[in-house]
Amino acid sequence: MRTWALAFALTLGVEALIVVALAPSRARRDALMDSLAMNAFTHPLAWLAAHQLGVAWWPIELSVVATEWVLFRALTQLTWTRAAVLAVTANGATMALSFAPSSALSSALSLALSTALSTALSTALSTAL
Repeated sequence: MRTWALAFALTLGVEALIVVALAPSRARRDALMDSLAMNAFTHPLAWLAAHQLGVAWWPIELSVVATEWVLFRALTQLTWTRAAVLAVTANGATMALSFAPSSALSSALSLALSTALSTALSTALSTAL
């Protein structure tokens, strides 16, 4: 991914969908909000490490997964196992997308963002009604 904004938007969209799909129903909203906050913290640091400091991708991803695993446990109060599943699956998906051609990323970003917005709107409406 060439620009941080595209990478960040794709990360937020894809990981939000995965977190909402895999979190227990009682914790979906908290898991989603915590995931967005975690990504606002970890993504810029990971980008800096990779693009400015030249750190290899795998220690960065391991650090991000470990950080988000602990934060899902602490903030969202998921079990260690569920927290690990969310952290590994969400970050694994976005890591895999980072190796995709840029045309595929544009399509994935459009799909992820439209689905995330649709899901968020549906959830907000069902909560309000």
